Amino acid sequence: MDDRNDIELRSEKVRNIIGKIPPLVIRTGVGVISLVFTVLFSIACSYRFNETIECNAILYPTNSIIRYEIAIPVDNIKKITQGQEIEFSFHDKYVLRSVVSNIDTVVHINKNGSYYNITGIVNKSDLTFEEVVNARTTIILGKVNVIEYILNRNILNKN
Repeated sequence: MDDRNDIELRSEKVRNIIGKIPPLVIRTGVGVISLVFTVLFSIACSYRFNETIECNAILYPTNSIIRYEIAIPVDNIKKITQGQEIEFSFHDKYVLRSVVSNIDTVVHINKNGSYYNITGIVNKSDLTFEEVVNARTTIILGKVNVIEYILNRNILNKN
């Protein structure tokens, strides 16, 4: 027998019960989904991580002082301030640390794009360079949570 005919043979009360989703199921489902989103949002607000910029640097040896020069793309310069920590890594095992000390105000343009220079020194008396070294550089901008990161990224991309 066809299901449509089977439902039509039943009384109006039975058809109303069969055709409705129980309100308890709807409330429980909405509550569980709301709880999941609330937990995810609270984790996104409370989890903090270091926002960084990855770039390349050139390290120049001068007596016991090592000078550095970092080319920062124009769109990242707004995030950088003096005093932020810099990590230089090279040869996959050496890491030097310094802070941002001098941010150039002149935009440099070449075939690879436009950039600002950040220069400074690393005082490291127990390490000497015999020649100029290229290093992978990480500038640590500071701790942000996921929500701040997403909002700042969207605001900077609109400007």
